[in-house]
Amino acid sequence: MKIQSKYYGSIDVDIEKQRYFFERGIPAFEHLKYWVLCESKQEPFYILQSLDDEESAFFLMNPWLCRPDYEVKLDDADLKDLGESCIEMDNVLVFAILAIPVGKPQEMRINLQAPLVFDQKTKKASQVVLNDTRWKVQHFVAQELEREGKGRVIC
Repeated sequence: MKIQSKYYGSIDVDIEKQRYFFERGIPAFEHLKYWVLCESKQEPFYILQSLDDEESAFFLMNPWLCRPDYEVKLDDADLKDLGESCIEMDNVLVFAILAIPVGKPQEMRINLQAPLVFDQKTKKASQVVLNDTRWKVQHFVAQELEREGKGRVIC
């Protein structure tokens, strides 16, 4: 299916594989429920494009690329949003939203406090707010790439 995207104009997407439903929406975008997850033309980035509003899209990144010690703990409410009581980790994708200032990619920031969690089985997704004080809304990507450690998802 062809859709209009904010960053690349008309693109082909596989709705069955790439479309996700955000039951509660994304904070500040609660009215937008259906999104497609697309690879960006530039690795290691992805794009989350709204199907309801072509001007709403986010650049995403695997948070473990910045912080190998990153941890995401999903509680019962998070699992419910994903349509599961227990999740199979092989079916889960986790991304963090990026803020990239125009003309200043060196100032790119990543939101590690509120990752997006995608269940590839149920095709539901949710933005999870973590209570871990290590993770902030704005981490400078360049600084985080200098850190070392291990990361994991905990259910």
